[in-house]
Amino acid sequence: MRWLRIASAEMLNDFQEGDVQAHTGDHLVIEGAKVGLGRRDGEILETHGPQGEPPFLVRWTDSGSEALVYPGPDAHIQPAESERSN
Repeated sequence: MRWLRIASAEMLNDFQEGDVQAHTGDHLVIEGAKVGLGRRDGEILETHGPQGEPPFLVRWTDSGSEALVYPGPDAHIQPAESERSN
C-alpha cells in the first residue's frame, strides 16, 4: 500500500514558522487519526524548510519508500537515538 499525504492550506497553517523542527536522523511519527489506521514512522533524511522545518524527506520504516511530507497535527518528531542518550 502506498501512502500519500497532500498538504492542504489548513495543514500548512498549522505549522507556523518555528513550530516543528527536525534534524537528519530524527524520526517522524504519525499517529493513526482514524480507527484502523495504525501508527506510522520514518527516518527523516532531509529537511527542506528553513532551520529544520517541513517539508521533510522521510523513508518509511514499514515500506522503505521515500516521500516528501508536510506533517499534520497528528505527527511528532522523535529525536535520533544519539540525541536521546545525551
